[in-house]
Amino acid sequence: MARTQKEIRIRKDAFGVVSVPKGVFYDKETARWGLKFGVGEPLPFAFISALALVKKACAYANRDCGVIPRTQAKMIGSACDEIIAGKHTEQFPVSIFQSGSGTYTNMNMNEVIARIAHVRSGGLIDDEVTVLHPNDIVNRSQSTNDIFPTAMYVSSVLVLKSQVIPAASALVAVFREKGEAFKDVIKAGRTHLMDAVPIRLGMEFDGWGTRIQRAEKTIARSLENLSVLPVGGTALGSGINAPDGFAEKAAAYISEFTGHAFTPAPNKFVDISSHDPVMEASSAISNLALVLDTVTTSIRWLASGPRTGLGELKMPTSEPGSSIMPGKVNPSVLEAVRMACNAVEGKHETIRLANRSSEQDMNTGKPVMAATFLESAELLTTACTLLHKKCIVGITADKDVIQNHLDNTLMTVTSLTPEIGYAKAAQIAVHALNENITLREAAMALGVSARVYDTTVDPKKMVKPFTSGIKRSARKQ
Repeated sequence: MARTQKEIRIRKDAFGVVSVPKGVFYDKETARWGLKFGVGEPLPFAFISALALVKKACAYANRDCGVIPRTQAKMIGSACDEIIAGKHTEQFPVSIFQSGSGTYTNMNMNEVIARIAHVRSGGLIDDEVTVLHPNDIVNRSQSTNDIFPTAMYVSSVLVLKSQVIPAASALVAVFREKGEAFKDVIKAGRTHLMDAVPIRLGMEFDGWGTRIQRAEKTIARSLENLSVLPVGGTALGSGINAPDGFAEKAAAYISEFTGHAFTPAPNKFVDISSHDPVMEASSAISNLALVLDTVTTSIRWLASGPRTGLGELKMPTSEPGSSIMPGKVNPSVLEAVRMACNAVEGKHETIRLANRSSEQDMNTGKPVMAATFLESAELLTTACTLLHKKCIVGITADKDVIQNHLDNTLMTVTSLTPEIGYAKAAQIAVHALNENITLREAAMALGVSARVYDTTVDPKKMVKPFTSGIKRSARKQ
């Protein structure tokens, strides 16, 4: 529905006339793109919040450099605090799919900060001129080219530290607990989905936890490069229009506000023209997604049945699994986690392609990289938490089924190899399979004494105790 003349405010500048809705904090630059040409969803709040934090840091750095007065820096900081607190989320309508540098989101932020400050200073929300100029004051010593990726790196660090890494660490801990609980449960192993030598169920769970922990550590290592910011590089990394010391001061304030150590990039062109640190971090979380994908698949196999599958694990159940088959229960949590992981792996490809937009002196895929990374991080956090709390913590072992499978496996014949040789052991296994008799019966039929068999073929002797591959410090991360 079109707005009437009374519902809009008219703005004019060198590029023409723009209609802006009355009663909003943004203005003409936001309206030009955000309300006319934008397609898709706006950037996530995690990014908007980080951008506001960066703007606050830049205002304080400008103040310290003597570029803007203390009163203006305070006004900008107060407006940013309101945005960070989530009070103005509806004021950021600019789509992810916009200028590849994120120009319109940056100008949207500048306008909103300026008008919040204007209203808080006693001005009217629809006044044509604000007490702070969006470009000359709020955006002082900055360019979209350095500020957008700075906010992208900051938001990425914050979401990894506050969400992904803690969720993965908690998942590691519960896998370790299951490893301890199942350490004395000996089961048939399987390679190529075929029978193999016995293994401890606890070793499997501990091993899966170790894989997750390794992936978690890779994510943690990606923080190093994300902590080097292009702030102060302005347009192309040259620092044009930024005072000496601005980059260092801005990075110091960002560190103070976040509690994480950020530093300005020595060569700011690097993180304006390309965003390899984001792709590196995305690769790390995609790897964790892949690990969870394979682990959940293994657990689904072990829990398959309950009567016609492997059935070695019992899953916690909370909902019916079929609209037509009464009493059927499906591994819904595992399937949900697996699909979430598939989505994360797919999103990594988006980020990889966006980083290819690093042509000449600037990457032009920034907004989609920023949004996609934050979406992946949130999705993976949810997947880790769901797997932890709704599945792994409630898994139990069906020891009767496990023992039955262990009694029937032919691969315990492996322990006879040192006594009778590989060829003879293979003959026994094939004979047992073809004649549908036990391994013991087959061995004695082919000349192995009961004494040799009984003292040699013992699953408990075939599995040595294991040392956990999971570091206990994972619980404290």
